[in-house]
Amino acid sequence: MNDVPPVPGRWQAVRAIARRDLLEFVRDRRTLFVTLLMPMAMYPVLALSSLLSVRASLDDPGAARPPSRLVLAVSGADAIPLVARVRGLSDTVASRAGWPEQLEIEAVAFDAADRMRREGSLDAWIEAPRGTVAGLDALGTVSLEVQLPDVEEVGSRARDHVTAVLRGLADDARRRRVGAAGLPESVLEPVAFTFSGGTAAPGGLSLRGVVPIAAGAVLVLLALLMATGAFYPAIDAIAGEKERGTIETLLMAPCSPGDLVLGKFLAVLAVTLATLAANVVSIGLTMTVLLRFMPAHAALGLDAGTVATAVAVALPAFVGLAAVAAAMSLAVTAASKSVKEAQNTLTPVILLVSGLAGAALLPGVGSSPWVAAVPFTGQVAVTRSVLFEADESSRRRVGRADEDGRDGSVPLVPLAITLVSSALVSWLLLRATALVVTDEEILFRGPDAVTSGWSRPRPRARPTAWQGFGAALAGFAALWYVQGIAPADLARAILVQQAVAILVPLALLAWWQRVDATTTFALRWPAPDAARGLVATGAAALAGGGA
Repeated sequence: MNDVPPVPGRWQAVRAIARRDLLEFVRDRRTLFVTLLMPMAMYPVLALSSLLSVRASLDDPGAARPPSRLVLAVSGADAIPLVARVRGLSDTVASRAGWPEQLEIEAVAFDAADRMRREGSLDAWIEAPRGTVAGLDALGTVSLEVQLPDVEEVGSRARDHVTAVLRGLADDARRRRVGAAGLPESVLEPVAFTFSGGTAAPGGLSLRGVVPIAAGAVLVLLALLMATGAFYPAIDAIAGEKERGTIETLLMAPCSPGDLVLGKFLAVLAVTLATLAANVVSIGLTMTVLLRFMPAHAALGLDAGTVATAVAVALPAFVGLAAVAAAMSLAVTAASKSVKEAQNTLTPVILLVSGLAGAALLPGVGSSPWVAAVPFTGQVAVTRSVLFEADESSRRRVGRADEDGRDGSVPLVPLAITLVSSALVSWLLLRATALVVTDEEILFRGPDAVTSGWSRPRPRARPTAWQGFGAALAGFAALWYVQGIAPADLARAILVQQAVAILVPLALLAWWQRVDATTTFALRWPAPDAARGLVATGAAALAGGGA
């Protein structure tokens, strides 16, 4: 009598499925190269593309911008002597703050100066009537009117340059008056001072404020690379099984669909964590190279404690992000019939991830602790907040210890929120994936399996969940775009927006899918699971809005 083999336990089946999918992924060398090795080559390329310009701007700050230039016209009886006096100041006060690097001052006739002012070919026009220079050498006050061009708005830099030139002229007049009175010039400068000490050498530049911004960009890039790192193995996990015709065999295995999805999720998560580890190593090595080639006087403004705190926050936060990315990739690709079809969904996923992660870089986003609950946004915002708080503290207290203990502290509450949110979102996505995998209409395509791209499917009772989601997405996009053509009247605008954003997408969906309108649009009580999900979503949105 043959012995019946024992039925494997749940976790034994999950481990077997995960081990099988990992082996399939490792055997695919091309996907392995694109997922793990290609992202590691991006950081050196990005670093080399910006290192030379950053180093040049640190070594020579003036090289990063064009030289400042001021075109000044002077008219009137004393125009020539006033121009000569200002030109004599260029060699003595050129180092004054605001003084233009290139000063072009000419004595011009009234008609020519007025024409140049209207044309915008000069930055300022000064009228110097007779007695202007003599008034500078006397004891009174000389009033000068500076006329600006009409054709364009004069920037603050041009105003600062004109102000610096006139202040230099006033300083020269004071020295002349003091000399005529027989007094030394020290009367005008009773105090002389210099700076010594400090954390940066004289003439050095600090990268405070730049490092948190650059780190935020790196965190967004890391989130994108993790999403792509999870997407490629997720494509083969379910869509590849459908293409090879082995998904039916897996569904016959002695385990529940949830265990099947969980095993594939663990395999995709392992690859995503490997992508995270490879990127972290690449970032660390890239930063080591960058710091070595940076000028010695460039101060980062971050101590070792702050960097360690940022790493301690980023690692668990991005592990949670890896779980969300793996579950999201499985959920998105589960409805695809083939690998090619699944690859077409990569672009929307990248756009979604880049929008969520990039939102963390907007000013004021991290002010609410509930932002940490938003996938991809929360992980970047929590990690970036550590660097920004340290940067603000270093600005307030340079060279002093933080007495209230903020520097180096771990934001435990936002970190806990983002971890709990990652676990909850991953669980919901896995439940949705299990429902998709067991849906025969999605698995075998049912009425949607048509031969022509413009052929309508055969009639059905109501649309699928994915088709309803597509209608909601189209309505959301229409609600945004219709604002440009909506009437100015609020009541009419609401009617137009609701008609375009709700009625039109639903009518098109019902017509194209040939669904039963009565069954599709009938009012009914939601299922208990759906009701609980809606209540949880509404409570989270209310809490986030109140915060």
